Amino acid sequence: MSLKSVRKFAKEVLNEENNIDILINNAGVFNHPYMITEDKLEVHMAVNHFSNFLLTNLFLERMISSKPSRIIFVNSFFYKSGSFNKNDINMDFMNSKQFFKYANSKLANAYFARELDKRIKDFGFSVYTVDPGMVHTQISRHTTPAWFELLLTPVSWLIKTPLEGCRTVLYCAISEELDGVSGNFYRNCAREDWSKVCSDDDISRKLWDLSEVATRLNDLRDNNNRGLNQ
Repeated sequence: MSLKSVRKFAKEVLNEENNIDILINNAGVFNHPYMITEDKLEVHMAVNHFSNFLLTNLFLERMISSKPSRIIFVNSFFYKSGSFNKNDINMDFMNSKQFFKYANSKLANAYFARELDKRIKDFGFSVYTVDPGMVHTQISRHTTPAWFELLLTPVSWLIKTPLEGCRTVLYCAISEELDGVSGNFYRNCAREDWSKVCSDDDISRKLWDLSEVATRLNDLRDNNNRGLNQ
């Protein structure tokens, strides 16, 4: 995974599409073996946060011109277990366990979504964050062996199919009920309160600044795509 691929994808879309009405940030890895990407970023933060941050900012100008537009972040309730270290851009914490790397990256998602919502209030589009719940996908392939999945068969009804898992995502993407509403967290097509763990405005702004540096966002902006700054 590299941020170069994100920039390449964004360029292709911007060249082909005059309007971007909905952006669903669903890229993610879970409990991936320890890896540092070519951008010198820990893989959970690289995929789950920095790629979303970069892609969203590269699309902002086009989305503003396409308003009303919506941005949806696919998150997880595990963000509540995350923590932030302003001196460690990878939120790596001395090679902490992979689960906490995932939780930290999802906390970064939450902070980014909330900070983005503050910055785009006057630009005519909305931001939503979704927890799809436990969904049977390949995201747990680095953690769950095939034999363990067989043991889960008796309780498989507790785990959503991909179709079931995308319902809240689609609800936030197209529901007319949410017109004029922005910045909230949703699960099972219903709003839930944000955890206090992502309520620090100073961290929110600091993470945005760190993310701009990590993704070299300011180097990529041109007269047609300046992103949002404060």
